[in-house]
Formats: sequence, structure tokens, C-alpha cells
Amino acid sequence: MNRLAQFLCITALMGPWAPSLSAEGISRLELQGERITNSEFARSLHTGTNLETLSVTNCPNLTDEGLAVLQQFGSLRRISIRGCSAISDQGIRQLAGIRSLEQLELDSMDKLIGSGLDAFVPHQLIDLQISNCPSLSDEGLARVARLKSLQSLDLTGSGNITDT
Repeated sequence: MNRLAQFLCITALMGPWAPSLSAEGISRLELQGERITNSEFARSLHTGTNLETLSVTNCPNLTDEGLAVLQQFGSLRRISIRGCSAISDQGIRQLAGIRSLEQLELDSMDKLIGSGLDAFVPHQLIDLQISNCPSLSDEGLARVARLKSLQSLDLTGSGNITDT
């Protein structure tokens, strides 16, 4: 299968008429837009796919509960969540059930304070990016310090972090 067939991007096309994805060969999926709700998110994903990379951008109607479906994807290695304002630390905690996860990008998430990051302690998380998350605190950052396998950390524009 060629690289183009392995990548699928859905931009605000979700709705009751939108087909669910069943392509086994898709390894990278990008979802973005206001129309993506928890049910549309779950419907757009199927277990059994070879999904390795997931990017979710500007989906204000996707909540913590919606992320639970991702625990079914044992092949996921990279997840990027950007501008999804309804997702908090509770939702991020659910991602810790994905044992293959190596890279996590969290960007522009106002509710993220960092308390959900301790769920990743037994993981092999290598790369963590927490950008433009204004509520990230020193306490949340202390949880990141327990991630022993972490090789790269980016905290650009994030929060209430002090020098002490």
C-alpha cells in the first residue's frame, strides 16, 4: 500500500451521513473541526486498524469521555491533541492505557493542569510536548519528573510554572 493510502485526514466532514472508517491499512489519522463529537470520534475509529499516529485538532465538542475509545488501539505510538478545550487531565489519564504510546503532544488545552500525567509513570513515553497550556502548574510539572523514560520535554508557553 502506498503512503498516500495509509494517511487519512477528516476536516469537519463528520455528521450522520459520514461513513465510518474501516480501512485496515490506515496508519495515520487526522481529525479536526467542531462537528467532531464523542460519538463521531468513536464512529470514525475501528479496532483492528493499524493506527500508529493520531492527530486531533480544534475539536471543542470532544470530551474526556470521548478519549476512552483510544485504549483499544494497541499500535498507537503518537498522539497529538491541539485546541480541544473540553479535554482535561481526566481524559489524558485515559491515554495511559495505551502501552505503545511513545510521543504525546498536548497543545492549547486550557483545562490541563498536569495531574493526569502521573498515570504515564510506568510507560515508555519518550517525547512529551505540553505547549500553550496556561493552567499547567508546578505540581503538574513535578509529575512529569517521574517519567523516567522521557528523553524530550517541551513546555513552550505553558502555564503557571515558576523557577523554584
